[in-house]
Amino acid sequence: MIRTVLIDDEVECRMATRLMILKYCPELEIVGEADGVSSGLEAIERLNPDLVMLDIQMQDGTGFEFIVKLEHIPFSVIFITSYDQFALKAFQYSALDYLLKPLEAEMLIRAVHKATHAHLQQMVKKQVELHLLSQKSKQRLALPTLEGLEFINMDEIVYCESDSNYTTFHLNYNRKLMVSKTMKEYEELFPEETFMRIHKSYIVNLLFVSKYLKGDGGDVVLSDGTLLPVARLRKERLLDRLKML
Repeated sequence: MIRTVLIDDEVECRMATRLMILKYCPELEIVGEADGVSSGLEAIERLNPDLVMLDIQMQDGTGFEFIVKLEHIPFSVIFITSYDQFALKAFQYSALDYLLKPLEAEMLIRAVHKATHAHLQQMVKKQVELHLLSQKSKQRLALPTLEGLEFINMDEIVYCESDSNYTTFHLNYNRKLMVSKTMKEYEELFPEETFMRIHKSYIVNLLFVSKYLKGDGGDVVLSDGTLLPVARLRKERLLDRLKML
């Protein structure tokens, strides 16, 4: 099922679209509705849809303004409007399709077919990325200790902490290993898909981040409850990376 959100400031239009989808497009699951730009942004954040069916002219702004406000667009967009003069602009905003009100069944079905194809492509892409990520996470790292070398898998690392010329590896199950090398020497060895330096003193495994707390730079809460600060200049990059996981 393709998780779908309807955004239109006219209740009657949302109802009409919903009824058409129920009748002709069983592959869509309507998970939410919104009546404008502001409520639409909130719905997107909360519902994480695969498809958004978006009106262009609404009371608190336009569908184009809605798109511009998004930092990341992980879903397909089908514009729905009463005005055909916006068609070219809609495709400039990477619209999957552009439908005129009142909706015609044939045009809606065609647009949904495009959405289904795009959704399948995205799923395949994610599966490939997860496979590559899994392979990288199984890479082993040799850490020098007093007794010799200790080998750990990358996916065991929760975060790394720098202390002058020493680096402490905080591993899952509350294990720790301190080595007499700088964190910089290890940074380039980590898979960039899952590891990020969030502060001059910390590199985190993004897969262990359970929460981001707002602030000047903010803080991250890791799955073991650890609270780490985020440098102000790294905040936006971190949020972008977290949304991609």
